[in-house]
Amino acid sequence: MIELAGELICVSPQEAEVVRAYLPDHVALTREEEGCVLFEVLPVGGGVWTVHELFTDMTAFEAHQARVQVSEWGRATAAIRRNYDVREVADPVEPAAEHVHDHPHEHDHAHHPHGGDAG
Repeated sequence: MIELAGELICVSPQEAEVVRAYLPDHVALTREEEGCVLFEVLPVGGGVWTVHELFTDMTAFEAHQARVQVSEWGRATAAIRRNYDVREVADPVEPAAEHVHDHPHEHDHAHHPHGGDAG
């Protein structure tokens, strides 16, 4: 997976207003992209937004970057400073499905009432 993390840094109230105006559509479009696992842009104050993106692979990430370059968001925010790190990360591990019993050892005793070997 490809992760981008960092900050979008506005140096003026005008830049911050541009972000607020264009961000909702940008977030919605990005979350619909094939390969987008996570996309969050959250204000932290002082004209700074934290950015966290996760894409399934480099192909999906590069397709996102290409779309952004020609999008309304890309054109409107091109001059706004970005401080991003991009890195490859391991796929998240999904927990194994566990079969839950009301009585965990009930099954063992039903087949082997004396604990002996069935073979």
